[in-house]
Amino acid sequence: DAMDKMTAAHCEFLRSDRAHIKLNGYSLIRTDPYEGADAVRPHTNPTSIHIDNAFLPKHDVATPRELYSRSIVYLNQVTEGGAPIIVWPRAHKAAAEVVQRLVSEQGEEAYHGVRWRDEVIATMTQRPPTADPAAGYDTREVIWPGVGPATEVLMGEGDMIMFEPMSMHSASRCMNGTSRYCWVTSFHD
Repeated sequence: DAMDKMTAAHCEFLRSDRAHIKLNGYSLIRTDPYEGADAVRPHTNPTSIHIDNAFLPKHDVATPRELYSRSIVYLNQVTEGGAPIIVWPRAHKAAAEVVQRLVSEQGEEAYHGVRWRDEVIATMTQRPPTADPAAGYDTREVIWPGVGPATEVLMGEGDMIMFEPMSMHSASRCMNGTSRYCWVTSFHD
């Protein structure tokens, strides 16, 4: 069934097995159509560019991996303007480079996943977010060698996407008049 397939994908991602993998959390997310004053702007503008957490290189190469996995299963078809997730191809590799630089500069003992997460984003976007949170979307641009341009992930009902925890991604607004539903899960070993 679908849960077995999803669990198997998380086991593979974490280099773990069903006897050891644990559900870290899950949520059902509904994104309703946006009708704000700036509803005419392009729907591809990200609402909040982020990575989920920063991990040390040793966390990634360990077996099992010493991090968590995240997946999103779309419960309805997501087309252009339908609040697709936005990703930046190869950004997880660039984020790992920034973490390695932080290790070199500050030492591994200074590691703090959430604080370093924010530092990674600040470094890779090289621009602070909008000073006006009421603007409702993220004005930063991802500027880093080798990172692909922002890409909408358009998916069908039941499709799943897996995330590296350091994958740069963002939500987007629903501009096509149809609510988007997805199920987000996270596992760890």
